Amino acid sequence: MTLLARTFVWLVVFGAMCVVAGSSAQWWETNVRSEQAEELETRNYFSVATPISHTVPVPTRQRETVTFRELPTGPLKVDIHTPSGVEVPSQGWPVIVSFHSGAWRGGHRAQVPIVELVEYGFAVVSPDFRSSDQAVFPAQLDDCTDLIDWLVANGKSHHLNVKSIGLFGASSGGHLALLTGLCDGRNPSIKAVCSLYPPSNFLTLEDGAGASDEMNHFAPWAPESLLLGGQIPERPEAAQLASPYWHAGRTENAPPILLMHGVDDLQVPFEQTLSLTRLLRQRQQPVTLWKVRSLEHGSWPNTRITSGVLSFFRRHLEGTTAPAERPQVASHLRNSFERRPQYPLPLPR
Repeated sequence: MTLLARTFVWLVVFGAMCVVAGSSAQWWETNVRSEQAEELETRNYFSVATPISHTVPVPTRQRETVTFRELPTGPLKVDIHTPSGVEVPSQGWPVIVSFHSGAWRGGHRAQVPIVELVEYGFAVVSPDFRSSDQAVFPAQLDDCTDLIDWLVANGKSHHLNVKSIGLFGASSGGHLALLTGLCDGRNPSIKAVCSLYPPSNFLTLEDGAGASDEMNHFAPWAPESLLLGGQIPERPEAAQLASPYWHAGRTENAPPILLMHGVDDLQVPFEQTLSLTRLLRQRQQPVTLWKVRSLEHGSWPNTRITSGVLSFFRRHLEGTTAPAERPQVASHLRNSFERRPQYPLPLPR
């Protein structure tokens, strides 16, 4: 091969290597570095493909609906889902409060994506709170904190472990879970908070938005504007008070927090959760971030996400069953699981 031919071949090979290297760098920049999350939970960059395995019988569920607060706008009720046909632990069932999503304006307490955790020995509690068309913020936070106080005062009569409460929510429900767990004077019975794709800093909601994002959070019709009773730029103090990020910057004793967020979320930017994680870590508060591929905003796959939520609450709530166990089912129920009530239940009146 002549020198000219060899030179031509090397130029072709070198050009191909540059293209490959450029493509790899672009992928890294798009999927990891652009979120600047490589220093945060690099092992927890999960796909959502592994369902929970039901390998042993599970108990039936029962639901009790109770009024926990009377208001001029009507009573606020709470659904208490507990295992049925099983022996109640001596301290009562550890509690997970699930705040429903719906942009603070819609949704219903009957929407409980984690109700299946009842099968693992938890009480899953799903409350009402005032929607933004009934009252503006901080009414919603008041309702959530009043619920926790009610549970602590009355939970024992419902077989609940009132010293072991976890909070859960997704989107607007995740925002309320974080606020309730981080606000000043939070109830010490709150032992853990899990939040999926929540808005955490109202003042910067548009900072991480891209051209393909589906929301304008500063618009008059935006859910945040309706929650605050005005647009975020016009109500900066209210926006600050409604931001878990602001409360995280003040707390010295946050409960353990698990945050999950899709890196390509088109409604609430991933940067919202990333910045909250960084702030909590700077303040040496216990937080774990799961950055998740293929987790669209508002989606709830019955996947490893559920497994992660289950493991988190098992680790931090008292009186939970061991990792490989579920509550012992009464013998007369072992062969009757096909008659279990189906969830979610029809919306209560």
